[in-house]
Amino acid sequence: EDALKKGSFSIPVRMTDADRTPAIVDNAFGKGRVMLVTTAADGDWSNWPINFTYNVVVQEIARHLSRRTTGSGTGPVGMPLRYNLDPAVHELQAMITPPEADEAVPVEQTGDGADLYFQYEDTSARGFYKLQLTKRDGQNENVLFAANIDPGEGRLARVDEEDLKSQLGDANVVIAKGHASLSAETAGTRAEFWKSVLIALVIVLCCEQFLAWTFGRRR
Repeated sequence: EDALKKGSFSIPVRMTDADRTPAIVDNAFGKGRVMLVTTAADGDWSNWPINFTYNVVVQEIARHLSRRTTGSGTGPVGMPLRYNLDPAVHELQAMITPPEADEAVPVEQTGDGADLYFQYEDTSARGFYKLQLTKRDGQNENVLFAANIDPGEGRLARVDEEDLKSQLGDANVVIAKGHASLSAETAGTRAEFWKSVLIALVIVLCCEQFLAWTFGRRR
């Protein structure tokens, strides 16, 4: 109970008995997490495995215990990719394959002393970059990086005109004001034509009926 109060671990689920026995115990361990489930994975101790919630909970537990990799190996377009190098494990040469590239290009290590790393500067293309490493024992190792578009470019909030001008700088851009100027090029693109089709259909039907009367009298 003392360790529980200190936050050393948590009990997200308890049994419904009088002692409120822990059903699931969650604890951080190193850079990961450990979870203890105090029941069997099959139906020997309970009928939970045949319940529809079983698979959902197991999936959520696996997701909860997975190592947090958010932000690891990802960055905005234009930011250099960096991978720390251990000379005792990897060779000092590597290859990197940019998105949609036909072949890999060499990338050399940089830094000095104990701080050695691979760094790749040309990340102007959005997508995955595959860093191909060679270990000292001859085995190959691939590390994936992702260059994403800045999420700030997708903001839908109205921009301040002065702020926009400062961002554009000396660019030859004209800011159009008013709905008339913005919709001038699209005038008439949403015109309805069902009335014209209906009138043409009525005319065709009338002509057909008139011809039927004319040729019918001759018979």
